[in-house]
Amino acid sequence: MGTDSLRRAARAAEVGYERTARWLAPGTYGARAGRCDETVGRFCLTFDTLSKPPRGPERPEVGAARERAIAALQALLRAAPGDLKAAGALVRMLVEGRRQDEAVEAAFAFAAASQAPLWGDWLSGYALHAAGRDSLAERHFRTALARVPEREREDITSIEWLLSAAERKRVKALPAAARAAYHDRFWRLADPMWLTAANEVWVEHVARHVEARLLSQVPLVLGMLRWGRDLDELTVRYGAPIARQRDYGSEGFSFIEHFDTAALAYVPQSLVGDALAALPPGEPWPLKAPSARSSHAPPAIRQAVPLSHQLTRIPDGDAMRVRLDAEVLPDGSATAEAVLVAWPWRGGNEIRRSMLVSGDSAAVRLELRVPRDSMVYSAEIFEPARRQLQLARYLLEPLATAPVQLSDILLTRPQPDSASDAAPALTSLLITGDTSLGVRVIVAGVEPGEAMDVEVSFARADQPSLLGRALGWTGRRLGLAGDASPPRVRWRTAAAEDRAVQINLRTPGRPGLYYVQLGVRAAAGAASTRRLVRVVSASGAG
Repeated sequence: MGTDSLRRAARAAEVGYERTARWLAPGTYGARAGRCDETVGRFCLTFDTLSKPPRGPERPEVGAARERAIAALQALLRAAPGDLKAAGALVRMLVEGRRQDEAVEAAFAFAAASQAPLWGDWLSGYALHAAGRDSLAERHFRTALARVPEREREDITSIEWLLSAAERKRVKALPAAARAAYHDRFWRLADPMWLTAANEVWVEHVARHVEARLLSQVPLVLGMLRWGRDLDELTVRYGAPIARQRDYGSEGFSFIEHFDTAALAYVPQSLVGDALAALPPGEPWPLKAPSARSSHAPPAIRQAVPLSHQLTRIPDGDAMRVRLDAEVLPDGSATAEAVLVAWPWRGGNEIRRSMLVSGDSAAVRLELRVPRDSMVYSAEIFEPARRQLQLARYLLEPLATAPVQLSDILLTRPQPDSASDAAPALTSLLITGDTSLGVRVIVAGVEPGEAMDVEVSFARADQPSLLGRALGWTGRRLGLAGDASPPRVRWRTAAAEDRAVQINLRTPGRPGLYYVQLGVRAAAGAASTRRLVRVVSASGAG
């Protein structure tokens, strides 16, 4: 069979696959006429957590049609190995059929045989990303971007579609240098794993641009709309749909397409400081926002979950130490890598510590010495075998300088009777009511043996009158804000050699948000600190 005949046969097989995939899509009456959370060009976008993609295996006829198209494209490429349209369609279908390793081989073969090095890199990066090999994919994408005209490069790397209208307006008003700094900070914060060299979300962003170009070449069949800028935008923001349903409740031949419900909002919705402020314990994870402007599910990460942890700032001369206490989710034999990274909010060199954690030693404790500056910390635990990421990334404010300074409160299991034994730190700020916990603080600005007055208490934090109150010294009390809830403990003591103040405290019995508060008064001055916790009933402790 000649090349032209093979090309016609491959195109016919593509048409057959696209038509079969639509005709045999599961039916639904789930469309909600008139409801659009957002309109993007010709499309009605609905952020609907109740509408789930169709479950169940793919229809055998659809899989068979895809296999026929793949075989026809492979036959064409054996006769014409440099055919770009055929190579692009083949790589895309192999990825769609979850044959990622074969997609990489096909992309590499095209790159070696064709006279189009640019598209050799685009297809290689796209296939490598689908296979979860993002470091190599990023190299191919950066090589390709260096080859394209500046206008095209700016279009591909643009973040405009990922920002809200208000944020876009604010960014456009920035001077050129500040806009460039915003762009760099944006991608830094969107990177799901600072543990790795590659930025998996940036790679996925570029891969989606490549995929949009490949999808624009798909033959038009009944039920499809001609490709346009609106489909470019949706593909870049959410990726290609993972499922479709034929909507029998609408007029004509129409479909509901579903985006990946496992995708997360790694991209920051705003770069104002409070966008990275830690949420109260037990609140929904911001990365799981159902109405996010964009969402990503890098193949290198099968599952991402919030990291339950406790982060403690400790004064250390003109700097501060940052301590992370966390634990790996249990898996009998897994080995994970844990990392704590502090990165200056204004940009600059990061500081990091990492450790390997085996399945039988789940505790993670890492410490960094960092400047007293606004930092972003990223605490990550990644298990390569399960491709599971535990992640926490929030703004870290500096400790204020004063004659007397306190560390953050470190919550521990109840302190043992022996002062030489240190109680293990808690790794969750969800604590059970009517139990004991340890409260530990480091005091700077006092000498060993110096007298101190100390007060520790709980105060309700989920009452409107308390949410806006600052912690300060008031009257005869030791400066603890809000109405203290029992128990409240005061005592006079001498500063220990390690300047640590610690006590066991009974937790309130009533569930809710509380501040654990601790105040110290010494000859040089007074200071106070607090930590927000959520008290849960024993049955709700998990």
